Amino acid sequence: VMIATPYEGLDEIFHHENAFSGKFVISCVSNLMPDFTGSTIGLATKRSISVAEEIAQRLPSARVVEAFNLAFAENLK
Repeated sequence: VMIATPYEGLDEIFHHENAFSGKFVISCVSNLMPDFTGSTIGLATKRSISVAEEIAQRLPSARVVEAFNLAFAENLK
């Protein structure tokens, strides 16, 4: 399963946690803005974990990996 949503859309996905049980999840979610500013590891931020790590914590029965997270959701079709 590939998650390619703006960061703000994750809460909706987390409402369907059971749908991800036992599945491999590829996170394409970034907390960067189109001008490459925002809350992410490596920039001045209060984040201590990546978005993929956050997803893995919220979907504990899924296997989460991160890829393509610099390609914004509107470009993945």
